[in-house]
Amino acid sequence: MKNFILLINRKHDVNYTHIALLVDDLDLVPNKHVFETLQDMFQFLQYQKELMLFTAYREEQLNNSVIDTLVSENKQLIDTKIISIEELRKQAVSFIEKGLSRTQRVYLQISHKTQIYEILKPFINGTSKEDITCFTENQTLNDFIQQEMMRQTRLQVNPMEESENTIFTFPKTLRTSLEYLALLHGMEPYQQSVNDEGIHLEKNKLGSIHKLRKNVKTYKYFSISKYRDYLPSSEFSVIDEWLGTEYNGRNSYICKKLMEKVNELDNKNWQSTVLENQADSIIKKKVIMSL
Repeated sequence: MKNFILLINRKHDVNYTHIALLVDDLDLVPNKHVFETLQDMFQFLQYQKELMLFTAYREEQLNNSVIDTLVSENKQLIDTKIISIEELRKQAVSFIEKGLSRTQRVYLQISHKTQIYEILKPFINGTSKEDITCFTENQTLNDFIQQEMMRQTRLQVNPMEESENTIFTFPKTLRTSLEYLALLHGMEPYQQSVNDEGIHLEKNKLGSIHKLRKNVKTYKYFSISKYRDYLPSSEFSVIDEWLGTEYNGRNSYICKKLMEKVNELDNKNWQSTVLENQADSIIKKKVIMSL
């Protein structure tokens, strides 16, 4: 590798010191090849000080892929209970840690405190916060999405309760953050058809309403696509049927489905309680018999 860099430098009259290798979606390699790929990477990098490797992967998926290989290789030991799955899980974590040190990892998770400027900084390099007028200083990504969604669709997307699950409302990763920002950027700039005194400007009223409806529809189909990708088919079918229901019957339909879900959970909890009581009863009988 060192000789290769020297050759490049002489040929092109440059002064490179390292080569960067980018590997995207490492976790998407078939399970049977992940372990081999990682072994080859780690062994190769041991002797290549001039090579910098950047790889992107989902940590949990990568761990599972390595565990899958270790389970296959140690099937006989598992069957004879010489080794457990938990021990293999620890081996997988340790193996990945040796080659991909945790101190060198960059996690792309987004929290409700993440500032939008920190996300956009790589794309607006050289531009200070003061020169950007689309968001306020230290504004969080969630606040920006709420503000812009209200401005472009007149929809209030922030949760009504603090405990509300917002997994489909706000992004959690860098990739989904950019998807949301692209969604907002692609919307029609909507302005209310009123002047400073609150008087409607009839000339632009229809145009404004058309833009507003278009933006709402864009957000609607964006949200539906996310539900389709992430919800179990049994749950998405409720949304699918709801979309096909007449407008005047949608509220009653969704209330009915929610009550069915509540009853289903109640039944599961009741069955679980019955099984727990039966198990306690059996254990107590065995204890008494043993005495």
